[in-house]
Amino acid sequence: MEHLYMHQPHHKRSDYDYKVYNYERDVLYLIKGRWGRLEDRVILYDLHGEEIYRATQVLLSILPKFELSFEREFIGNINKHIRFKQIYFTVSHLDWVIRGNYEKKEYSITKHGKKIAGIQKSTASKGNYFFISYSEPEYKGLYCLLATLLDHYAPDYLKNTPMRLVRGEENHSFLFFKSQPKKKR
Repeated sequence: MEHLYMHQPHHKRSDYDYKVYNYERDVLYLIKGRWGRLEDRVILYDLHGEEIYRATQVLLSILPKFELSFEREFIGNINKHIRFKQIYFTVSHLDWVIRGNYEKKEYSITKHGKKIAGIQKSTASKGNYFFISYSEPEYKGLYCLLATLLDHYAPDYLKNTPMRLVRGEENHSFLFFKSQPKKKR
């Protein structure tokens, strides 16, 4: 598996403003945009400012829908689903299913039952971080864009919880949160 990580400083005022890095700390992509209103979008750019992937919100509801494009060509939809109290996403035309544990902030992307990518999120004093591992490198930018979507739909009580250190693949260490529900007042 190959790996990327994303960083969003806490001081950024826009809804989404991420830099995507490889393990050599080279910036590969920029992600900018916002969610929440019809036609809002999040876009992944290369370092030359060229748009690579775009997710545009086309349905506002508890089960929103997004149109996904690659280099301005439609490639599918991202749909949120709830079944038996489990939240998951599908990416049509690519036959992907995204499931995860919102409490642990860990997600898996599968295609026909085979895991093709994993996403883990943490928050630290310098901002939000995502660790992304993947086996299909042609979609590495799309995995990053999906990470922002998953973060946006995480339940509010999971934001800003105490950290724990996790040993990642290939002996890399990452800080992740150990989620604790908010106390009722």
